[in-house]
Amino acid sequence: MTAATLPPASPWPRRLLWLALLAATLAFAQLPRGTLTGVWKDVPAAFHLPLAGWLSAFVDWVVTDARLGPIAFRDLTRAVSAILAVPLDIATSLFATGLMRGEGSTAVQLLPPLPWFAVTLSATLLGLHAGGPRLALLTGGALLYLAVFGQWQSA
Repeated sequence: MTAATLPPASPWPRRLLWLALLAATLAFAQLPRGTLTGVWKDVPAAFHLPLAGWLSAFVDWVVTDARLGPIAFRDLTRAVSAILAVPLDIATSLFATGLMRGEGSTAVQLLPPLPWFAVTLSATLLGLHAGGPRLALLTGGALLYLAVFGQWQSA
């Protein structure tokens, strides 16, 4: 017989294995406290990996020594962070804080943030244009949910 004419393998052996594992797990869960002792109760220390030490050493190496050619890995991640901060700052200004001039307690608000109903209406219309009425309902409903349950500011 060729591979094309072989009958499909039955899923029953795999299902029986999963059922046996489920039954064994449920049986062990029903054992009274103190029944299992020694190796069956706790994972032996020989099985523990020194993962915390390995991860700490790796992070230390990345922070202090890792380089991609002449560029330190730390400098690369800071550049990526600075690039990603630009759209985040724009979104924060539009939706949360408004357009501000200055920093800290001396900051002055030049424009207020967009109101919730304008954002909801705009996103709903954008959803209608991009995906039709179902996407518009989903988008508008999700944003209305945030507004109605008092989560607008935190979202």
